Amino acid sequence: MKYIHRLEVENFPVVVIIDSEGNNLYETGKRMLAGCTGLVELTVPKGVTVLADGLLAACVNLTSVTLPEGLKEIQHDSFYACTSLQYIKIPNSVTNIGRMGFFDCTAMKK
Repeated sequence: MKYIHRLEVENFPVVVIIDSEGNNLYETGKRMLAGCTGLVELTVPKGVTVLADGLLAACVNLTSVTLPEGLKEIQHDSFYACTSLQYIKIPNSVTNIGRMGFFDCTAMKK
């Protein structure tokens, strides 16, 4: 299974997950973007089927996430303590959201 590991993105407000060769990705690395306070917006590309444990935990300035149709699983703690995240559309293809996947997302409106 292909995946990418933690990236340093503190100085970039927008991140698009891709690999260096433009290959399809299927799974993100655990806690890959956790604690990136400079992260404001994230687009997960088509082809990713799993968001790993703690992927975006404590990204306190994250306001917008775009998830692709075809995503199957949001593992536990993926969005834990994303306190600025107000809304996220979960695709119909998602069949599992792990425990505390959206815990402490205090700005969520829906």
